[in-house]
Amino acid sequence: MHRLTRQIRFSVDPFGNEGDAEGFNSYCSKPAGHGLGFFICLNVELQGSVQADTGFLINLAEIDAKARTEAVNIYKKRIQQMISAGKNVTLEKNAEILMECWEGLRRSFNPQKLSSLEQLVNPYKKITISGDSNMLLYSEKFEFAATHKLWNENFSEHKNFEQFGKCANPQGHGHNYVVEITAEPENWKDFDRFDFQKKVKKLFIDKLDHKNLSKDLEYYKQHNPTVENITVHCWQTLSGKLKGARLESVRIWENDRAYCTYRGEQE
Repeated sequence: MHRLTRQIRFSVDPFGNEGDAEGFNSYCSKPAGHGLGFFICLNVELQGSVQADTGFLINLAEIDAKARTEAVNIYKKRIQQMISAGKNVTLEKNAEILMECWEGLRRSFNPQKLSSLEQLVNPYKKITISGDSNMLLYSEKFEFAATHKLWNENFSEHKNFEQFGKCANPQGHGHNYVVEITAEPENWKDFDRFDFQKKVKKLFIDKLDHKNLSKDLEYYKQHNPTVENITVHCWQTLSGKLKGARLESVRIWENDRAYCTYRGEQE
């Protein structure tokens, strides 16, 4: 079984003044729009078997055509209706639009199956529908900077450097960590994103930001401050603490080439 993802980028003029705004550059945005409008970025993920004669799961041009026909029209119609009525496109309404696209696109592909549909609201937050569990998820990224030393007191000095290399530097070293928290709101209408941000920042980010993890936090006196253990620590700190939402996953990058994801012991 393979999974293939295609990113679809397009713009919507909220006032319906597109005119000849289709454009020619789908890498940037197609429709291109005029001036400042709503920029939409969708990740369409399909799963299925690769065709023996083409080597494709599906031709990407087919994903483009179907996604643009279905999704662009839905986003354009719903956004312009709300703006003309003087209504804001809230996070709840955004989730409803994505769900409407999901229902339309799900019927568009066969034998391939739509397995995930994700909208990047901006580069640091997204809404995702997963076909595996039929969940509608909200994700947002945060950051903190910290220093640490990887060391096990039960190891000899030689073994510590053998296991942890430069990360065992006695003076420590630092990272600019990026933390992505994904939650399943119980009710999108009542989901308070600002309370979500406040809880993540107060309970976890502020506790670690600009700290020496190995020296300043009790947790890391018992647990080596690897990205794996930091991810578990974040999960344990936030699980059950997000108002009106269930914590679904924690993903932490220690640099742009290494990250860890944790979903609790149910995995």
